[in-house]
Amino acid sequence: MSYITVVTPIDQFCGKTFDLVNGEIVKGKTSVMSKARAQHVLCESLEVLAKIINGLREGDAIILGYVAPLIKKRVRDFYLLSEREMRVLCQTNDAPLTAFKYGHHCAQRKKANFKRAPFICIDRDVDDNVPEQIKKVQELSNAEFLKVLCSELGPSVSQAFYGADFLPVVSSSGQVFTPNGTPYSKDPSAHLYFKVSNASDIDRFSGALTAHAFGSGFMHNKQINRTDDIEAYRRVTIFDPSVFTIGRLFFEGPPQTTNGVLLKRSPCRVVKWNGQDVRTHCVGEPTGEMLKALNLQNLNFKRGKVGGYLESNTLPRNTVIETKMGPMTAEMFERSGIERLRCQALRSGSVSWAAYLGRHDDGSCFLFDSGTTIKHKIEPAPVVTERTNVDVMLEGLFKQIVK
Repeated sequence: MSYITVVTPIDQFCGKTFDLVNGEIVKGKTSVMSKARAQHVLCESLEVLAKIINGLREGDAIILGYVAPLIKKRVRDFYLLSEREMRVLCQTNDAPLTAFKYGHHCAQRKKANFKRAPFICIDRDVDDNVPEQIKKVQELSNAEFLKVLCSELGPSVSQAFYGADFLPVVSSSGQVFTPNGTPYSKDPSAHLYFKVSNASDIDRFSGALTAHAFGSGFMHNKQINRTDDIEAYRRVTIFDPSVFTIGRLFFEGPPQTTNGVLLKRSPCRVVKWNGQDVRTHCVGEPTGEMLKALNLQNLNFKRGKVGGYLESNTLPRNTVIETKMGPMTAEMFERSGIERLRCQALRSGSVSWAAYLGRHDDGSCFLFDSGTTIKHKIEPAPVVTERTNVDVMLEGLFKQIVK
């Protein structure tokens, strides 16, 4: 049996919000969820998934998976908490992944807690100022977009998706209109849900699929809106690879609207093709000309513990990175001895902390950007024979932390 998780935030609204300011719709920022009610719901088909999404209330979200330890205990209803809230609940510095407190089951919203359901989501991003090839894909209908996956990303991707039914869900931005009927988004993006043949293969499959998209030429540099004057870009493709992350929240409930913003939400329905699931095993790692195309983009395809991923060339040691311990250079992280540290993506203008600094077994360091699924290697340290300014800065930083 397969389950997904329906999530309802407790302390604040966490979906998209839209307000009307001087006759124009303004989208607010999504709040970080710290406490929520959660429910495991049996879901074994796209048709059932459609019924669940159509029944979501304002602010509700879904996770394409379930908390395995609680399913073993046949727990259906529980509380989903951030690590901080779990520490507060358990009155400990070392928060457990699951707990039973005050008559309720609780679980942290961490990847380690979740097992995948046999579903994936292709998130069709729509951006401005993109190359003509990308713009044409953004303007396609969902069915035509599926044809691109089956014809433009190589024969193995075609074999995987050919004949697959899918469930399209209009994004929050595509559901809101001004009082006179003007849509907020001219070309709304969409979530396309598919059932897959093997849930345990999604990690490997997602990395390979992203590599095939990049290697097939569907890549562009998206400009990041920063609060400073730095001109920054991120490499993105025709879908958002970060949504393959296990435990990811999908805010498919109706958005919150104020000041006369109209909400037009139609029920989602499964689009039939040949009744096939996506055959993930068909998509292997890129080879030949596709691998060469990746190399020309300064990318390499590597095999990891759970699947493949893209790796860029060396990250300059003096790059300043926003981390949970404050700004630090890549070199400062390397010298710190810390094994893993949550941070913001390179040149990111968001505050999602969708990246982390880590170490390989040989001690070399890297930054992994979950938004692009690209690992950025930190360039090797130069040979030095005397104490550097970095040593002094690092000592000062950690003295402040200890205090």
